[in-house]
Amino acid sequence: MESIRSDADRGRLAAQSLWQLGLDAGEIDDPLTPGFARAALAELEHLQKRTPGVLREVLEGAQMSAEQLNVESFHGLIEVVQNADDLRASEVRVAVRKTGGQSVLLVAHNGERVELRHVVAMTLAFVSTKRDDPRAKGRFGIGLKSLGRLGERLTVHCAPYHFTIAGNQVSAASAKRSIVGFYDAASTETLLELQLRPGFEFEDFATWFSGIGSESMLFLDTVRSLRLEGPGQKRAVAYHRLIKVSAETVKLPGHAEPCSRTTLREPRTGRTWERYEIDKRVPSRLSRRYKATAKTTPIAIAIPGQSNDSGQIYAGLPLGVTTHT
Repeated sequence: MESIRSDADRGRLAAQSLWQLGLDAGEIDDPLTPGFARAALAELEHLQKRTPGVLREVLEGAQMSAEQLNVESFHGLIEVVQNADDLRASEVRVAVRKTGGQSVLLVAHNGERVELRHVVAMTLAFVSTKRDDPRAKGRFGIGLKSLGRLGERLTVHCAPYHFTIAGNQVSAASAKRSIVGFYDAASTETLLELQLRPGFEFEDFATWFSGIGSESMLFLDTVRSLRLEGPGQKRAVAYHRLIKVSAETVKLPGHAEPCSRTTLREPRTGRTWERYEIDKRVPSRLSRRYKATAKTTPIAIAIPGQSNDSGQIYAGLPLGVTTHT
């Protein structure tokens, strides 16, 4: 009869399984207890230190490549928002704070909890939990790595997991206290804490954040609120929010698929959009490389209720490509 193992024993074994067999090794029964999390993080750190030299160089090369895939300095935040949407978050809160003379970027969201398999995927470039999810929007295995243009050390808090990622190395971190009005340590929220590089200019970041607008969330599934706070401030420097006014199923001429029509409104300005979405059947001859292909794929357009909005092309969030009529 198999002896009953402690959470710490199970955590160590789970970390070994993920490290040796990969994320496809099978389901990890993560009880989300402090004992399991602490032991698993310690084992991962131990296993990484024992990585042979040539494989360590491969991991370092993957890390450098992932960090350089985006030329826009602030694109890493786009990836964070898309990851939060994949985790069914409804809001993403962003702040820049000073800690011991160092500027720190904080990002909090209320999406699904971090589990051990997420720790591995967040630490190593090009390792992803999303390859089998055809609807996931975040970049597969490089999303958080694009934050490397802004800072080098990323600490993640989502109880019971508290860990720091430096390059492609993970280590346990101390738990974070609650930040009034921003992050509740007693909840299941996730907090990302990035030590920013010298030269980061909050004014440039705030201008960029303000410019993405509430319309940036038109094609996200669940995120409907983006908020930015500045250094030494608790009020929002920029706040984007959409609310769903109505939703119904309609029939479009020339299309057999049912269409979902949703009206979205920005409360601050009263601007509105009519979003039309269908699930289009994917031709059998087409498939996606390195990612699952569903039988259908969502295709949507949003028609603004105001005439001065410019057209944009989206893949979850805007791609920075404008269209003209």
